Amino acid sequence: MKKNKILIIGGSSYFATNFALHSNQETIILGYHKNFFDFTHLPNILNTKINFKSFDSIYSDIKRINPQILINTSAITDVDLCEENPKKSESINVILATNLALIAKKLNIKYIHISTDQLFDGKKSYYREEDKPNPINIYGKTKFEAENKILKTYKKSLILRSNFFGWG
Repeated sequence: MKKNKILIIGGSSYFATNFALHSNQETIILGYHKNFFDFTHLPNILNTKINFKSFDSIYSDIKRINPQILINTSAITDVDLCEENPKKSESINVILATNLALIAKKLNIKYIHISTDQLFDGKKSYYREEDKPNPINIYGKTKFEAENKILKTYKKSLILRSNFFGWG
């Protein structure tokens, strides 16, 4: 059985590193911007720097890597930083996420986008997928906007709403 090559954008994230460490059946490529973890002792995990300067540079890097699956874990998750710098939050949480969807569509790659549970106002104990989002901060608003733009850009995208606890 052929192994999938999975590129994870945001390769130093909590999700990415744990996914890589627990996935021995796939080739995992952790695409990073500044920080990376050295997994050279594990043969199925590779690191590569992604050039985020422009759409064309990201496209070129992803095309060179040629993954079957592209997972986007990159985001500005610091709620206070998002409030202080909404333009930066939008550039990573919305524009980059949408550009990755467009690249995946152009290259016919499966695209998985990691979103958040912070799309809701917290007035209920449990939410269902059908519940109407009502984000209360810039972080939640940008992640919700990204979801909408991703699905308009590449309908075959998979969006996972979650929350992660632990180091990172």
